[in-house]
Amino acid sequence: QVPAHWEKHWEGPDQPTTWLRGLVRRYHALKTWVQRLQNNKLLSSELDLSELFHPETFLNALRQLSSRKLKVSMDNLKLASSFNGASFQSPYIVKIKGMYLQGSGFESGRLVSGNRDDQAEILPLPVCHVAWIRSDSGDSGPTSGEVDTPVYHNFEREKLLCRFTIPCSGNSSQFVISGIGITLTAE
Repeated sequence: QVPAHWEKHWEGPDQPTTWLRGLVRRYHALKTWVQRLQNNKLLSSELDLSELFHPETFLNALRQLSSRKLKVSMDNLKLASSFNGASFQSPYIVKIKGMYLQGSGFESGRLVSGNRDDQAEILPLPVCHVAWIRSDSGDSGPTSGEVDTPVYHNFEREKLLCRFTIPCSGNSSQFVISGIGITLTAE
């Protein structure tokens, strides 16, 4: 069991050896993040949020930056996502790589229904463009052709990170019933 004082810093896996491997992996990845930041290339790079100890902090910092640049309160922003390239009115658009989908098939930036075996699989997703945009910039939430999809830290789905609105083919309720979810890791 991972000691409680370790978990105060990062809620990782329960097994100490797996926890330590994750710590070392994130340590090395963060060195790369720092280099990109120092070269002013962090936000133009494809980012893997599973490399962070607290990806929610990164998304919140992006929200704060967007709020300042757009001159609106953070409460007047919503998270927008697209797997078909970015067409957002936002000063900061981040490309997120390395995510996985469970509970649906995925083609051309859309959720597609598949057979039951496909839904149990974990499918790697293409790069997703994410940005904080004004809440009043068009849509008010998912339409009948879109699914409000939860994004979790890991495959166990214990901790929700955020939600993406993703286009779908067919009835959106079938994807909710299938238990659709996105994770930052396949573990």
